[in-house]
Amino acid sequence: MQYVLGIDVGTSGIRAGLLSEDGKLVVKAFVNGQLFHTPEGWIEQDMNDLYDGTCSAIRRCIAESGVIPRSIAAIAISGQMAGIGAVDRGWNPIGRYDSWLDARCLDTLKGMDADHRDAMFRLTGCPPTYHHGAKILWWRKHAPSAYTAVAKFVVPAVYVAGRLGGLSSDEAFIDDTYLHFSGFSDTAERCWSPQLVDIFEMDPTKLPRIVRPWQVVGEVTARGASDSGLARGTPIVAGAGDTAMSFLGAGLVEPGMAVDVAGTASVLGIMSDRFTVDERHRTLMCSRSVFPDLYTYYAFIAGGGMAVSWFRQQFAPERTLADLDYLAGKIPNGALGLQFVPHLSGRVSPANPYYRGAWVGLGWDHGIGSLFRAILESVAYEYQQYLSIVTEMVPTSIREVRTVGGGARSALWNQIKANVLGIPVQRMEEDQITVLGAAIVAGNAIGLFPDVQAATRAIVKTHGKAYEPEASAYQAYRIHSTRYRGLLAHLDQHFNEVNSSSEKTGSGVLQQ
Repeated sequence: MQYVLGIDVGTSGIRAGLLSEDGKLVVKAFVNGQLFHTPEGWIEQDMNDLYDGTCSAIRRCIAESGVIPRSIAAIAISGQMAGIGAVDRGWNPIGRYDSWLDARCLDTLKGMDADHRDAMFRLTGCPPTYHHGAKILWWRKHAPSAYTAVAKFVVPAVYVAGRLGGLSSDEAFIDDTYLHFSGFSDTAERCWSPQLVDIFEMDPTKLPRIVRPWQVVGEVTARGASDSGLARGTPIVAGAGDTAMSFLGAGLVEPGMAVDVAGTASVLGIMSDRFTVDERHRTLMCSRSVFPDLYTYYAFIAGGGMAVSWFRQQFAPERTLADLDYLAGKIPNGALGLQFVPHLSGRVSPANPYYRGAWVGLGWDHGIGSLFRAILESVAYEYQQYLSIVTEMVPTSIREVRTVGGGARSALWNQIKANVLGIPVQRMEEDQITVLGAAIVAGNAIGLFPDVQAATRAIVKTHGKAYEPEASAYQAYRIHSTRYRGLLAHLDQHFNEVNSSSEKTGSGVLQQ
């Protein structure tokens, strides 16, 4: 029996999973990660910690499965997408990884957005946001000595792959599913954009080569084998960004399929065969799929899932999430007129870093259940906006939304989403879809799964019956969703005015 190993270098930790040649995820492992919150308010991770955590997760998979390392035919690594790190010529990290949660590059982002938003959006498929481009230009301006020492800018999954495979900086890579977050790419053409590189006076030698997800980028070295427990010479496959891998692991293999990733971030993605930019609303990103001729439109709430755990910790620490679901389930649709805005750390889709969260419409009749239900409904309202934009841009029929992640375990939340969207919501059998997607790509790279779409259809399974939309609830939520959109427009103006006032007075009310 042959096996392939999928890795997800995530924010909260590193996940690993071993997939057998007959399509069974035989063992999974998780190793906690660590976020550093600096005195300056920055959010970082140590690149070497990410490597050590990956090696620990691999060792656990091998130990718990009893699989002989030589029977692991390949490994593919996925990871966080919008943050960026850097290595010198010896593949040593330069500083810590600048997390996708970090907002230090706000001023740089404002300049990019004001002067070159249209060109960036048209070429990369992503509006200016907290991504590689803004972060790299921040390094150049505020950390010039570190920037000078950079041989290549790399994402966490690539750093880990480079350590395992003993890569040189000249062998640094990025797969094309990350390109929309780069700030410097022509995503449709799979290359670095001469226009954007010129506009931002970017040193192109610091940008890595662009590869496809299934490309073998190296082999595990003797040192990598000693660290991880893998056999020396095990092929290392490029892999893809965690969002792209999660879409694959949820079984999105053709246009019109959709997925809700109910994790730390709340992500809604819809597969398409067109690369089209959301110029009107500036809400959706268009990214490359793992499949060469397919793209994914998606948008997300940076802390959609985090808002749920935040609420429990801050307001109901004695209760479980199941308790909160029960209380929220006793509240009528619409949370008794209460609405929540989930953008506690700024709005991403569309980008507005000054945005913050809010409950609006609080009254004496609102308790823990109403507050919690309003949080759950807010994510569904956001998804409804994303979905309406997609169908406006690329007329398509979406049969169901597949849901994965910790939030997918909530029957109440799944039913709310089905009722707001008017589309069935289907849970997946396997929660660790990013790991599963990475393992499928690893198997495809070495010929274990020659037809990746056929293999995905065979391996990826749904769980139980779909949550069907209820007609009366759907009609009621159409009214609530319209009110929610109006609320967002008012708050957009409010937060922009508050930030403008704080900048004039130097109070920095909304600066992170």
